[in-house]
Amino acid sequence: MRSEGNEDVRIKTRDGADVRLDVEVNYRLLLEEAVIRDRVIPESGIDKIADSRRSGNRSMDALEAYQHKWIRDYSRSIVRYIFGQLSTEEFYESSKRTEKARESEKELNRLLHPHGIEVLKVVPDKFRFYEEYERKIREKKEANQEAQKQQDLARAALQDQKRQEVEATKTAEVEIERIKGTLERDRIEAESEAIKIRKTAEAYAIKTKIEAEALFYQAEREAKGTLVKAKAEAEALQNLVTALAGEGGRNLVLRELADKLKNASIEGVPYATNALVQKVSVDSKDGDTKGRDIGATRATTGGSDR
Repeated sequence: MRSEGNEDVRIKTRDGADVRLDVEVNYRLLLEEAVIRDRVIPESGIDKIADSRRSGNRSMDALEAYQHKWIRDYSRSIVRYIFGQLSTEEFYESSKRTEKARESEKELNRLLHPHGIEVLKVVPDKFRFYEEYERKIREKKEANQEAQKQQDLARAALQDQKRQEVEATKTAEVEIERIKGTLERDRIEAESEAIKIRKTAEAYAIKTKIEAEALFYQAEREAKGTLVKAKAEAEALQNLVTALAGEGGRNLVLRELADKLKNASIEGVPYATNALVQKVSVDSKDGDTKGRDIGATRATTGGSDR
């Protein structure tokens, strides 16, 4: 059933488009004698036998009437009905057309097998929409392609945006971790410095305390030593005072006087009214008397001692 003889099948799709479809149906007769005698000849008749007598193949010519009474009419009806379940867009999908061809085969066999015919294959071939439909379909396909292109671009842009978001998030996380590390380092350094300062202050305080205690101990010892020394000096002075209060003091004075006079020299200027020589004697402690001539004279009359 082809368009060359204006025999193509005219179909209206599910969404109302008109399609012209070339279809080839392969079939065979069930050649059992009982089927041909009881079904094929009675149902189809022998309307072509007069035109075929000269060929000497009378029975085959009679059987060819099946093409007009069963195959063509049933095939056109079944193909028009089953392929009409497709939409305009589905007609462009070869898998959908093949699926409907298989459905057509099953339906034709269900209807024709009881009449001695077996359909072997339904082959859909070229199809055509009316020119107006063709233009609308092209425009729709182009629009769909453009929409698909825009969708692809939008998906690509979305994926790029997600990628950039991931990269920005990673960069931010790295920067945050770096800042956290810097802050943690600064905190540790500050704590270390504070500990160092505190330890230094504690050490200085301990040192100052120890030095102060040492100075206090030294001052205390010096004060005690000074006190002891002062007490000793006071006692010595007291003893000296006590010693000097009695005979010892007189003797000490005499001793000091003797020490002073030990190297002293007595000088005098003679003074007398007469030429008589006089002597002066000095007694020692032990009663011995030592004489010493001195250049002094004693005036016996009307004069004074020098």
